[in-house]
Amino acid sequence: MVALYPTADVAQALAQSGGESAEELHLTLAFLGEAADLRDPEAVRKVVEGFAASSPPLAGVVSGIGHFTAGPEPVTYASADVPGLPRFRERLCEALCGVGAEPSTDHGFSPHITLAYDQRDPTIPNLALAFNEVALVLGFERFTFPLTGKNAADGETIATKGEGEMELTVPLWKDDAKRIVYGVVMQPHVPDSQGDWQEPEDIEAAAHRYLAESRKHDVQHAEEQVSVVPVESFVTPTDMEYAGRPVLKGSWVMAVRVDDDEVWSQVVKRELTGFSIGGTGERLNA
Repeated sequence: MVALYPTADVAQALAQSGGESAEELHLTLAFLGEAADLRDPEAVRKVVEGFAASSPPLAGVVSGIGHFTAGPEPVTYASADVPGLPRFRERLCEALCGVGAEPSTDHGFSPHITLAYDQRDPTIPNLALAFNEVALVLGFERFTFPLTGKNAADGETIATKGEGEMELTVPLWKDDAKRIVYGVVMQPHVPDSQGDWQEPEDIEAAAHRYLAESRKHDVQHAEEQVSVVPVESFVTPTDMEYAGRPVLKGSWVMAVRVDDDEVWSQVVKRELTGFSIGGTGERLNA
């Protein structure tokens, strides 16, 4: 499964005598079935790691106590009110489906933390919830990945798609004095809006082809070249900081000097917020 685990102090406050232990309390995001049945566990691990790197931390509150009574035994749970969680989970499930790890659809998504497999009515305060990492549980192993993405106001990775099209942009940061814009063009194993992601070697090939054959830029894929000059382009050999920002190993990073006054004005106004690769492809079902 993929899940969120509450902090130790919150887990201790939620744990009930005879119920689930504090260490096992969690909010399930996606149940993937038996670990042995996963087609490619390593691909799942990479996708969850990349998803976490592109997603900001979550915060909310324990909003009450509830019971599930439709199963063979009643379940007592703490409900979780976490703004942004439904879209967060939707993106995660899209990414998992992209590697053939389709989450179970036996139940709808009701954000909750199971406290006990019986019916009880404990008194639980409205505890604050803070999720700074996401966990992938495969059998008896638990892998945790920090949620290090930024909120939209700070330059969140943005993915949008229209009919027959997909666009992926990633955050920009700039040097006003030099009119240079810095940004990550592509990141390995970070899913886009359709659950697709790229291996590091494919990103490297794209970066090299850009320098060898293009070095051109347009605005919003209008295919009209503008005066924007690449001054740096490289693939990161390790996790690192670039221009003061964290960047994942295997990412394609670029810096461009914006000589076009109108384009620079759009950057300053945050009307242009990221680099976006252009291309076409054919989707094949495995």
